[in-house]
Amino acid sequence: MKFTKMHGAGNDYIYLDARDIEEDWANLSRTMSDRHFGIGQMD
Repeated sequence: MKFTKMHGAGNDYIYLDARDIEEDWANLSRTMSDRHFGIGQMD
């Protein structure tokens, strides 16, 4: 899965185009957002 991590005004954001992917989005969001084991982003 390709993604882009962006920063703005002191905040981190993850952007991805996953319109064609079926996934447990709540679980994926928590996993990707983890700063120690994932990509990391603002909560």
